[in-house]
Amino acid sequence: MKSKIVPLGQGRFFAQFLRNEKKVVLKNLDQLEKALYSLQYESKISSSEHIKKAEEVMLFLKNKYTAHIKLDDRIIFPFLEKHVPRLTPILLYLKAERGEFQEELKVFEKTLLELKRDNKGALRYGIIERLKDKGIYLICLIRSHIQLEEQGVYESLTRGLKPAERSDLLAQIIRYSSAVSLEKK
Repeated sequence: MKSKIVPLGQGRFFAQFLRNEKKVVLKNLDQLEKALYSLQYESKISSSEHIKKAEEVMLFLKNKYTAHIKLDDRIIFPFLEKHVPRLTPILLYLKAERGEFQEELKVFEKTLLELKRDNKGALRYGIIERLKDKGIYLICLIRSHIQLEEQGVYESLTRGLKPAERSDLLAQIIRYSSAVSLEKK
């Protein structure tokens, strides 16, 4: 991971970091949205394919979100609270939003399991409709979260920190990323 982070330089690192993460998440959100609408409007024959895609994206979001929260909670947010105190309201809002995301993801997951169990019958359309509604809400919530992080948090990392502070934060992120990489092995 070091080879990807260090050559970018301090200022560009944060923008590149967010851009890469955002790109992958938005791609998955687009796939989820397509799967949900296809599930609703396409034939029952292809529904298992769309259910599988929705499950894949849901698992991706759970894993990516967990890793993202850990980095925010352990490194980025505490650093910003100390060095850029004016961001505290935004950080508190982002933390509060996490609870809503987690609850909605649980409901989405339960509804998806319900659809897998009752893939026949008259209730199927209602379950698909609830799944689509929850999924679209999750997609909107995540897109909004990404935009707020990008405009509030990550912009402050590049503009609101002194070069020495950016170096310190970058070193902390590198140490954290290395430790996480070692844990996975």
